[in-house]
Amino acid sequence: MPAHATAYREPADWGRWSGISHPTLIVDRGRVLANLRRMRAKADASGTRFRPHVKSHNSPTIAALYREVGVTAITVSSVE
Repeated sequence: MPAHATAYREPADWGRWSGISHPTLIVDRGRVLANLRRMRAKADASGTRFRPHVKSHNSPTIAALYREVGVTAITVSSVE
């Protein structure tokens, strides 16, 4: 496992989610932002424009996190 990778760990407040009875995506906002900042720094260090792929999440909420870390362009597979 790379040095920067974080192994999965169950949240300390697991009981908070015990009432969920169907498949549900739960996003750790702090981890998403940390990952975006790390990838942005790697792109900046290499002189590459950071253009995340949007189809994988298709979420306005996640797109707002992109903007929060200064992303100004995205990659999509099709305009539709």
